[in-house]
Amino acid sequence: MQIENYLQQLPHNGQVETLPDGEVILKAIEAQHGILVECAHDIYSFSHLTFQEYFTARYIIENAIGGSISRLIWHYLMDNRWNEVFQLTASMLDTADEFFDIFLVDLPKAARKNPACWKLLKWANKKSSISYCPGPGTRIALLSLARATLSRNTSLVTDNSYIRNLVNVNMIEQQNERTVYFALALEKCYNTHGIERKFFQELISLLGIPYNAEELNWTLKEDDDKFVRAYLSAIQLLVDCLGVSVVSNRPNILEKLCNAA
Repeated sequence: MQIENYLQQLPHNGQVETLPDGEVILKAIEAQHGILVECAHDIYSFSHLTFQEYFTARYIIENAIGGSISRLIWHYLMDNRWNEVFQLTASMLDTADEFFDIFLVDLPKAARKNPACWKLLKWANKKSSISYCPGPGTRIALLSLARATLSRNTSLVTDNSYIRNLVNVNMIEQQNERTVYFALALEKCYNTHGIERKFFQELISLLGIPYNAEELNWTLKEDDDKFVRAYLSAIQLLVDCLGVSVVSNRPNILEKLCNAA
């Protein structure tokens, strides 16, 4: 047993000792400390998910030279079950610059994997560029609003505070009467948990954006809707990781995020 092998490698005081019983030690850990639980016969797991997430993050850091960080980001970027592993990994790195370089390269690549998401992103980017307040706040807000109008479930991404914060910053920087109305209208959409198609055109017109109903005259399928929501959550994840990381140039990463999102 691995426990016995490990204990035998520890330094001793020179006296002959009885070989440790790994099974007894394992049962004692389970009974007295509660760290491990026997989930099936002779199969143990950590009692709390946090332990698994922490050691997963440690493994990723220790094997970074073998590409473990790249694999983490590419395979689990849009899987919110891995969010804690992402944040733990980012926080334990001596410097997370490379982590964010990879993240920012893979973020648009991930969007391209879903044609509907990529189509919406291109639409939002084009419309944002000709609005009264071009920038990431407007682009992400338009993406969120378009998702809401095209989805069979017309609720907005109400659990994504990043969208609100980004929009508010964008509006403050380029504040005028129209952008104030837009921010207030957007907040109303969040508070009422939905938006009707007819209101969508009125809302984006506040930003001076020309809009033809035929532009988004299609329905976002359920799987595509989930993908777009996961993409928005991935943006939030990047911001959360940045908040717990050591980086050499935080403003530069945020600027790259604005360009990539």
